[in-house]
Amino acid sequence: MISLQLRWTTSRRNRRAQISLTMTTLAIMVQHFASGGKTLVGMIYPDYGTYALFIRNRLIDIGMISVPWLFYFSHPMFHDRSGRVSSNT
Repeated sequence: MISLQLRWTTSRRNRRAQISLTMTTLAIMVQHFASGGKTLVGMIYPDYGTYALFIRNRLIDIGMISVPWLFYFSHPMFHDRSGRVSSNT
C-alpha cells in the first residue's frame, strides 16, 4: 500500500531522475564486471588471460565514455524546460 501511494505522489521529474541514476549505476557496474570476468578467466583459463585483458580494456573504455554521456542525456537536471535565463548582473 505504501509503495502504491509513493508511486502516485512521486512527480514525473523525480521518476525520470531515479531512472537516470539507475541506468548510470548499471553503466558503472559494467566496468567492475569486466574486471571480475578478466580475473575469473585468468584464474580458470590462464592461457586466455591476454584475450580477456584485451576485452576488459575495451569495456572499461566504453564504460568511462558512456557513464557521463548517459547521465547528461537522461537526467532531467540538465534539461530545464522552464525557459529561465540566469545572469550574474
